[in-house]
Amino acid sequence: MVVRIVVDVLVVGLVLVAPWWVGLTAAIVAMVALDARELVVAGVLLDAIHSSGLTEATKTEFMFTIVLLLVLSATWFLRQRIRSVV
Repeated sequence: MVVRIVVDVLVVGLVLVAPWWVGLTAAIVAMVALDARELVVAGVLLDAIHSSGLTEATKTEFMFTIVLLLVLSATWFLRQRIRSVV
């Protein structure tokens, strides 16, 4: 529990002070390693800070949130499959 709180604070801190790719990478690693669902909030924070509105490449303002939700879904699915095999 203490580890998750420390990791959450570190990831949110990285989102606030580091480049976008550092915070996103830290959030993805924490979600995969610790199953930290609460870090989707970090995706919303990344979108609020680094989103430049609608662009031609992405067509959405919530790209980081979508990426973190996809990672969360993939890790949930893989954990369920691994538990059913083991």
